[in-house]
Amino acid sequence: MEWVRFGFCTLFIVLGLVTILISILGVYQFKFVLNRMHATAIIDTLGIFFILLGLMIANGLSWDLAKLALIVVILWITSPITSHIVAEFELMIHKDEVEKTLEHDKREDNDGNS
Repeated sequence: MEWVRFGFCTLFIVLGLVTILISILGVYQFKFVLNRMHATAIIDTLGIFFILLGLMIANGLSWDLAKLALIVVILWITSPITSHIVAEFELMIHKDEVEKTLEHDKREDNDGNS
């Protein structure tokens, strides 16, 4: 039974690390700031969730489990709020660049769908 728990713990931690690595590559791949923000949001939601889930499985039922669950809840509440604030600030400061990028993306979508 201990090996099964260790296997699930390792699986979730490795899955979280792989998710974080892929998201980091996405941050460097994208040029548009809002796309980069989406890639970093994946780190907050999926990557850290999988790692904390693996740690929860490793610790078993204890007060540490409640603390780790509280960390997940706090991250899931605060991350979208801060992302929204940063996106609004980006749109307010660089409105012309954002509109040009969105128009360029629409033209590419229309050319690709024709």
